[in-house]
Amino acid sequence: MATVVLHTLWHQGEPIVFDLVGRFGWGLPRFPPWFYVVVLGIGLAIFFSITVNLHRSDLACVVSAGFTAGAVLLAVLLGGFVLWTPVGDNEVFWVQGRYTLPALAVLTFGTPPLKRFNGKLTAHTAAA
Repeated sequence: MATVVLHTLWHQGEPIVFDLVGRFGWGLPRFPPWFYVVVLGIGLAIFFSITVNLHRSDLACVVSAGFTAGAVLLAVLLGGFVLWTPVGDNEVFWVQGRYTLPALAVLTFGTPPLKRFNGKLTAHTAAA
């Protein structure tokens, strides 16, 4: 099963991510390239904001949220393997990005409490 998951993520990882961000329908074209750059920039800004506000005590939450999100992704791929994949294939077919949205929702539980996001970036906050 591990090789099936790795083959799927290696060969279909990019389409799954593009479906996750926004490509609606089979025949419709993708959004323009600048849209994906903007989405990537927003995602990096959120990631930077979260990592700056993490404390050492948050490590358990981050690890458990990452582990749970990985388990949700594995469950989605396992379900797709059981339901859609013909016997003997080494890849899960027809997995769309929208099926992986619950894994993103689980990742939010690994973020620090909202009261730490006070809008001020100080040396103390950046060093922590």
